[in-house]
Amino acid sequence: MQTHTKGPWKVLENARGNGKICVTTANGAPVHAVLCEIDVKSVATDDATRLANARLIAAAPDLLAALSRIVGDHADLGEIDLSTDERAALDQGREAIRKAEGNA
Repeated sequence: MQTHTKGPWKVLENARGNGKICVTTANGAPVHAVLCEIDVKSVATDDATRLANARLIAAAPDLLAALSRIVGDHADLGEIDLSTDERAALDQGREAIRKAEGNA
């Protein structure tokens, strides 16, 4: 299984001085890898939406790690006392993990 670039990731506004928003690695290295570049001319999105999208993308490694831990903890404890909503949330979490790992 192929894995994603290790986090943390961060958002750079006006990256490269051309107004683009980039999501890059944030590992303290002098040169950061650009993981995603959002063009200022994205159709039907404004600056605030593009920035919100970049922030969500940059949070992806942290969100995946947290969700994997939550789902894994429930798997270890069993699910016998979960409500219907809690079971649905766990199923949604498992599906999101599969999607992130390319297995959906």
